[in-house]
Order: sequence, then structure tokens, then C-alpha cells
Amino acid sequence: AIAGMFRDFLTEQNIQNAELFRHMQSWQPDHRVQLTELGFILHYISQLYPGDALGLKIAQHFQPSYSGVLGYLILHSRDLEQAILQFKKYYALMWDGFAVDIIEDDQMLKVQWNVPQLEAFVNNEVLMNTIRIGYELGISCFMQMLWQLSPDNKTLKPQYIELPGALPKNVAIYESFFNCKIHFQCKVGAIIFEKNNLKQ
Repeated sequence: AIAGMFRDFLTEQNIQNAELFRHMQSWQPDHRVQLTELGFILHYISQLYPGDALGLKIAQHFQPSYSGVLGYLILHSRDLEQAILQFKKYYALMWDGFAVDIIEDDQMLKVQWNVPQLEAFVNNEVLMNTIRIGYELGISCFMQMLWQLSPDNKTLKPQYIELPGALPKNVAIYESFFNCKIHFQCKVGAIIFEKNNLKQ
């Protein structure tokens, strides 16, 4: 189902690439998207559509149906905090190769994505760019799911977001999309909320 999000983006941008579409058609409906597969697709698309914020632009085509059971479970949460806990519990149904941790105290809640096997490639600029796009996409889809739970669309905003990879040329695209401060060149991807904002 995730391939639908990629296809919608490519169609909107009028990008016709038979090899890319054929590769996505080989994904099985009941399988998770492997980390290497995701990286291959994102790198391929980034060559066809260069520029900043590719992950955000793809994620704008996110629909609950594209996250399958995960989207269904989150959309039926009683509030945003429960949705985040459900997300951690069932995240593996959507993507493979990422570990999701939730770190919290009385005031803040941090959702952190970690891919330990990527730590060896921190000095590879090309790969780190693809990794950042992957984090952009994952965090953007996560926010799209939460925004669909919010009574007033997009009223929920993070305190700040952390992304790995080099500082992009146009940071404003990211800050406008998420409506918060973005920290780049971080070790992992993370999104931080004030807990009071999650009780909706």
C-alpha cells in the first residue's frame, strides 16, 4: 500500500519511469517495506527530482489506507498520546529496519527513530542524504496521521524535530511544513512534543 504514496507523487510530478514503477509493483501487499528497498526507491526518485524536502513532498500524498492496519489503529485512538503509543507498538507493520523509542517525562514526549546499522555510513554524504529523506518521509507520515486525529487540522505542532544529514539549502520548507524548529545533523530522527498538546 505504501507504493501508492510514491505513485501519487510521481504522477503529480509527471515523472514516468517504467523501471521504477515496475520495481514497486513487485512489492507484496502483505509484506513490510524493507530498509534497503526504501533507500533504493528514495535514492532513485531523488535523482529524478532533485532538491530539498523530497520526503515532505512525498508524504503530502499520505492517506490512512497507505499505512494499512497501522493507520486504522491510530485513527481509532482516544487521543494523540494514545495514538503515539499505538504507533510504537505497531510501527513494524509498516516499515522494517527502524527501531522506535519513546522517551518521556512529566512535560515532554520524544518519539525517536533509530537505524543502528546506518551508523557506519555517517561520513558518506550521498547515503546520508538518502537517509535524511527517509527520516523526513517517516516523520512526515507520522505527523499526517496525527493531524488526521486532530479536530482542527494541523493545530498540533511539535516542539522541535531532529533530522540526520547535512543542513539543506532551504530550511524554511521544513519549518513551514512542521510549524516548528528543525535541528539538522543529528544522530537519529526524532520528534518532540509538549505533553499538554497531546491531550486532544
